[in-house]
Amino acid sequence: MPDIRDDNVVELVASTYCANGLNKTQAMISAGYSECYSDSGDGQASVYGNERVMAAIAVIIGEKKAKTVATRAMRQEFWTNTMNSTDHKVNMGDKLRASELLGKSEADFTDNLNTKDTTVPTFTDEEEQALEASASVFKLSLVKGADVPSDGRTENKANSAS
Repeated sequence: MPDIRDDNVVELVASTYCANGLNKTQAMISAGYSECYSDSGDGQASVYGNERVMAAIAVIIGEKKAKTVATRAMRQEFWTNTMNSTDHKVNMGDKLRASELLGKSEADFTDNLNTKDTTVPTFTDEEEQALEASASVFKLSLVKGADVPSDGRTENKANSAS
């Protein structure tokens, strides 16, 4: 049986695992482990729970991702090239879409909708008196002709009489 402490075994398990579509059992069998051990939870836990194996897998997956996933700068360069293309095969719709995507990536179309105002208004004495007067009038007109039961609902006396 292979020894997981051997660097060659670690590399073989990690590379086979990443190459075969992340099939743990098949990767272990390819590295020389028995089918029974490879299929068992204990066998997989001891091999794939090993820090060196996990690190080797992470490196391989990271390298694959770096080769296949476009970075932000790569996308922006592609959109810029498409937008500025003089090739007649690139139509105006593609150029407009590229310019739109560039604008979105640079937040050109984002409005600052910061509506949270943290300033506390200050009022003069005259303004405070006017506010207090308005509030008392408002409360009087609100309470006038209404019954307020304990559950908080309001009923108009004129409507409740009918």
